[in-house]
Amino acid sequence: MKKTYLSRLICIIVFISLMLIGCNMDGLPKGEFIKSSNSPDNSYTVNAYVCSGNATTDFSVRCEVVDNENENVRNIYWQYKQEDVEITWKDNETVVIDNHRLNVKEDSYDWRDE
Repeated sequence: MKKTYLSRLICIIVFISLMLIGCNMDGLPKGEFIKSSNSPDNSYTVNAYVCSGNATTDFSVRCEVVDNENENVRNIYWQYKQEDVEITWKDNETVVIDNHRLNVKEDSYDWRDE
């Protein structure tokens, strides 16, 4: 009885840990560079990468924003079943990536959150 309870508890802890880690954008694959776009005032750069699928997964696109003043980099976009991306700047801090409007200072889009 104790062994069954302990096994279930361990499985639940592992499952929850994997779910928390899996939903974080910090651990996304690097991918292959496909394009870059600078904000109108060149303060920020959005770099886009395609992450190749394998036998069990499809292609994905990851975009990161680079603060050109201090070189900080942060993932802001992650879309599954996609191989290319359209990037349009609305102003110096707002970018539209495939119809997802993001403030580069605070927003992000992750298809897993839908």
